[in-house]
Amino acid sequence: MKKNIQNNIKIIGIIHIGARSVRLLIGQIMKNGKIMFLEKLSAPLAIGKEIFATGAISNETISELIKIIQNFQQVAETYKVDQIKAVGTSVLREALNSDVLVSRIENIKNIKIKSIEAAEEANVVYNGLKKLTPK
Repeated sequence: MKKNIQNNIKIIGIIHIGARSVRLLIGQIMKNGKIMFLEKLSAPLAIGKEIFATGAISNETISELIKIIQNFQQVAETYKVDQIKAVGTSVLREALNSDVLVSRIENIKNIKIKSIEAAEEANVVYNGLKKLTPK
């Protein structure tokens, strides 16, 4: 269910590519700097298990990830998201072919993916949305 979205307020989305799932968070940055979350979605995808077993991400899993991101982009469009950012955690740091994953997603979906360190991961949602907000 959508919440009322006020005019002239930035709507920001973050796609988080994790070891067990891919998540979409959409937040509205309020005038007081606080974030009101409008949507939180998650899709299971066992990328971490695959990396542990083979060291790499299969083409099939990359294709599935692209489908998930396409679905998330459609949801983001319904909220008229001003900006969307994608981050990856250990899956991007540990996969031998993470460059292939990043390249395919950036070329097909025109979304830049940033690899973040484990220490950043805990704060990526809230602070990530705030950092995307223009000053």
